[in-house]
Amino acid sequence: MKKSNYWGTGLSEASAGREEVAFTLTELLVVVAMIAVLFVVLIPARAKDRPASEAARCLNNFRQLMTAMSMYTHENRDFFPPNPGDGNTTAGQNWCPGIAAPGSADEFNADMLTDSRWSLLAPYVSSNATLFRCTSDTRVGIYSGSNTNKLGKRVSSARTISMNAAIGTIGPGVPITPVNGPWLDGFHTHTRNHPWRTYGSVSDLVNPKPAGLFVLIEENPFSLNDASLAFSRSVPKWLDYPSTLHNLGGVVGFADTHAELHKWVTPTLRLSGPGPAARSVAADDPDWTWLGQRTTVLATD
Repeated sequence: MKKSNYWGTGLSEASAGREEVAFTLTELLVVVAMIAVLFVVLIPARAKDRPASEAARCLNNFRQLMTAMSMYTHENRDFFPPNPGDGNTTAGQNWCPGIAAPGSADEFNADMLTDSRWSLLAPYVSSNATLFRCTSDTRVGIYSGSNTNKLGKRVSSARTISMNAAIGTIGPGVPITPVNGPWLDGFHTHTRNHPWRTYGSVSDLVNPKPAGLFVLIEENPFSLNDASLAFSRSVPKWLDYPSTLHNLGGVVGFADTHAELHKWVTPTLRLSGPGPAARSVAADDPDWTWLGQRTTVLATD
């Protein structure tokens, strides 16, 4: 029997019978063109899906925060946590401490949000600071806390969430007194239930009903200061501004613990820099009206 001569070539009998196959230049060009078409089609689609995905994550964050708020009231004789609207860092005196305004010392310090001494919701959210920040907030800066492992590192902004200024309690001591909601009259002189309702406990949630009363809201990063959203109920004007980061929309959490993405109507709510301290609007402004009806009602109603 004749011996195979494949040993010298390093080829097996099976592979020796195969022809080498290679792409022609034309075939390669076709493949490249097809890949390019896929990129053109898929990338915009992925980009379009991204805002929806971010909004979904924020909705989930809000549901967790509203559940945490409910757990807090359950364990504190149905009283809401303190909401003084002064950005204090006094132990036991604020649901969410510090000033998160752009350029402030706390803008890139999320540590206080996870410390139960200052952030009274921290024990109910497993000290998860990311729940307090909108996923569409792109602010990044140098960490300003005291954790030596983070010093000098770039981190995301700490917070974009604020609380309805008509809801919560105030100290001193154990906070059980309903807030005054000083900005409800538009001039920082309002006192609790005169003339607008303020809500210190779950038992106060009679009008609006819990499903129609907002508790937490995403605030515009250029409007941020303390963790209380100042709203003028008597005079049609904006003091603090709701967020429009979700394609002119923002997430709102309600007293029955549900959350929704609300689309604002007025394009001027988009801020490219710090908003005016008080911007007047028409009495029938749809956004001011919508939020006002969900902030509080007259105590006589």
